[in-house]
Amino acid sequence: MIKIIFNYDENRILKRFEFSGHAGREPAGENVTCAAVSALALTFSRSLVGLLKIKLSGEIKAGEIRLTLDEIAPEVRKDLSLLTSSLRLGLDSINEKYGNTIQIIENNNSGR
Repeated sequence: MIKIIFNYDENRILKRFEFSGHAGREPAGENVTCAAVSALALTFSRSLVGLLKIKLSGEIKAGEIRLTLDEIAPEVRKDLSLLTSSLRLGLDSINEKYGNTIQIIENNNSGR
């Protein structure tokens, strides 16, 4: 199972996210669900940096993404929420199509 954790602040602004695990249906590197989730996760991460100019800290490595959003400017918060909602829509669509192979955990006011 792919596990995704979203940590939000008290205003429901994303502060940290983590992707880990494997859908387990085919070998690593051959699974359409894993490929789709990886594409969404990497596009989301790159969009935060490239489009919204949000600095990220953490790591991206094979099978894992653990990133914290540093210094979110007030003027990009609405766009950040829209991108986050778009990511969730994509993840939910994958889960519907490929049989709930993604576990999504949302934590509010996490302090992380």
